Amino acid sequence: KYTVHNSLAKNLFEKGKYTESLSEIKLAEKSLDDWNFQQKLSDADRYRANLYDLSYKAYKIMGNYVLALVYLEKAIAQKDVNLRNEIDKN
Repeated sequence: KYTVHNSLAKNLFEKGKYTESLSEIKLAEKSLDDWNFQQKLSDADRYRANLYDLSYKAYKIMGNYVLALVYLEKAIAQKDVNLRNEIDKN
């Protein structure tokens, strides 16, 4: 599910359909919440950072700077978590 929604979100974003892209991002994020129970959490975390980054870009282009900042902060925080996970593995 994640892969389908993420691909659709990216495709819609590239076509300038930002609202529709954000809807697909939400569905992709929901599928990651379900996936956390079935797969390694660190895998879902890496994908989540990508969703936050795409959300940031979409909100910024749409002029919603408050939500853009929220998602930028989420993306940075998630990337920090991902980096810590990688360090802990090694």
